[in-house]
Amino acid sequence: MEWMDGKTRCRWANPDNALYLQYHDKEWGVPVYDDHKLFEMLILECFQAGLSWECVLNKREAFRVQCPFQHHAHLLQILKGQ
Repeated sequence: MEWMDGKTRCRWANPDNALYLQYHDKEWGVPVYDDHKLFEMLILECFQAGLSWECVLNKREAFRVQCPFQHHAHLLQILKGQ
């Protein structure tokens, strides 16, 4: 679907939410290979239960500040014996 700004986006992208549009345009559908980024997305997916993905994206920065994903991914690697 072509939007007023000339970009093609899915219908689910909320035009009133800049974070959501940025996620759609820059992250959605892009393969990720970075362990820290994958861990962040896993935690956000778990948090999403019962919420919309848009709501979770709106809270992502608070997660990054209050619960640094890089630190927790490192702890999991230690627990796995890596």
